[in-house]
Amino acid sequence: MDLDRRMKSHSCLCSSFGTVDRVAGSFSVVHIGAYFGIHIILSELVRQYDVMADSKDNEYGRTPLSWAAENGHEAITKLLVGRDDVEADSKDNSDRTPLSWAAENGHEAVVKLLVRQDDVKADSKDNGGRTPLLWAARNGHEAVVKLLVERDDVNADSKDNGGQTPLSWAAEKGHEAVVKLLVEQDDVKADLKDNSSQTPLLWAARSGHDAVVKPLVEQDDVEADSKDNIGRTPLLWAARNGHEAVVKLLVEQDDVNADSKDNSGQTPLSWAARNGHDAVVKLLVERDDVKADSGDNGGRTPLSWAARYGHEAIVKLLVEQDDVEADSKDNEYGRTPLSWAAEKGHEAVVKLLVERDGVKADSKDNSGQTPLLRAARNEHEAVVKLLVEQDNVEADSKDNIGQTPLLWAAEEGHKAVVKLLVERDDVNADSKDNGGRTPLS
Repeated sequence: MDLDRRMKSHSCLCSSFGTVDRVAGSFSVVHIGAYFGIHIILSELVRQYDVMADSKDNEYGRTPLSWAAENGHEAITKLLVGRDDVEADSKDNSDRTPLSWAAENGHEAVVKLLVRQDDVKADSKDNGGRTPLLWAARNGHEAVVKLLVERDDVNADSKDNGGQTPLSWAAEKGHEAVVKLLVEQDDVKADLKDNSSQTPLLWAARSGHDAVVKPLVEQDDVEADSKDNIGRTPLLWAARNGHEAVVKLLVEQDDVNADSKDNSGQTPLSWAARNGHDAVVKLLVERDDVKADSGDNGGRTPLSWAARYGHEAIVKLLVEQDDVEADSKDNEYGRTPLSWAAEKGHEAVVKLLVERDGVKADSKDNSGQTPLLRAARNEHEAVVKLLVEQDNVEADSKDNIGQTPLLWAAEEGHKAVVKLLVERDDVNADSKDNGGRTPLS
């Protein structure tokens, strides 16, 4: 399309808005041209019409230059920064500059153009405390990061409002090349902690980026076993989230305690067992420096957590360990792994546990409730059926308030469980609790 036809098309567009500067919604024609990169029309607009080339839209407070920079329109950026009436470092409602937007989106040519401007502050922070370098690092734009860190007016280790640095963000997002580039900078502390005391290594481990974890643990100034505000190490986070490769890499470090506890007393093994990460559990229980039966602050063991969440393969793996007590009670409720599995209706786990010699199938917790009672109360018919078939289970056992499995099932309206229990000779269908209530009450 030749220039005359372009301008005729533009004239139609202008007339539809009434005037060039009148907004469609909250955007002027100049904003729209800058956003979509329509260079030839925009250049004619700013040359021939009395337009406000630096006007801000009503919604975001952004200028045409801001939109052009975000979308990588180099020619339009060049056109606008060359005008006396355009502020190249203008901030929008989020305190973000055109340079910030260009850096976030990896537009190297636009970034290069903007940092050459005398009125552009290369290290300007937005309202989240994030600099252009931080945005570029966060999104893995290596070329832009390289361009910015080479500048004397850029702090390569600047923290945002959450205390995270460009390195921290790059590590969290798994940008290996950017991480390697940043740790080589003299002014970057590779082990700097954010507001939650989380280091770049911890973020990388937590997110499962083994390729980033490797160069970080090789740094002399990085403490591989550093704890955050809740006492969790990089290894614990990796185990908790099931990142086997990272766990394997970290436990090989001399300065890593493979059995370290967080503020709740849970170890990497405990978290891996709780969240069902079979491969990580296997890796950890095979180590001499890991106690497979370690209790947390509430006395819950890895087996207790695995049973509670129904992780059959992990339960099987743990009960086979010589140092694991399959019937251990926690401190808080006096409950066994079997009790937790029964309450949650994990039939396969219940079956696995009741078949073990060291497990008392009728063990009472601090409330006097047995695994059978908890299963009946929560309407787990298959588990109830399995438990009442055990020789060492009293089907009519009472808890501390005198309620039996049948009374609980009746009170909760679990008809199938009630039917199963009343058909048994060893169940008193008219048993009274401490308040004199019967299943029929």
